[in-house]
Amino acid sequence: MAVILILVALVLAAELANTSIEELANVVRKNNHNDYATTKNNSVLAPLAVVSLCLLSALIDYPFCCTPGQLYFDGKKKLALNLFLQTISVFAIFTALALILFFFS
Repeated sequence: MAVILILVALVLAAELANTSIEELANVVRKNNHNDYATTKNNSVLAPLAVVSLCLLSALIDYPFCCTPGQLYFDGKKKLALNLFLQTISVFAIFTALALILFFFS
């Protein structure tokens, strides 16, 4: 449970850094961005979506990091490496398929 909380905190920190960079870019490019002055951010959906994606990202991190990490520290280093590489491979295949479908359909 503690590992999941740490992952959630890391994801939230990354989201905060990303939001800060985006806001800085918006301030710098304020004159060049046509929709910046006309967009109204009164919706509660955007913050809810960010929090939901943060939690989903932390849950997705569990099979990538925690399970292979536990196996590694239990002395099953070869199994941990195989599981980590298989998980990364499956994720890469799904990501490639999604990008192909997105760009070529």
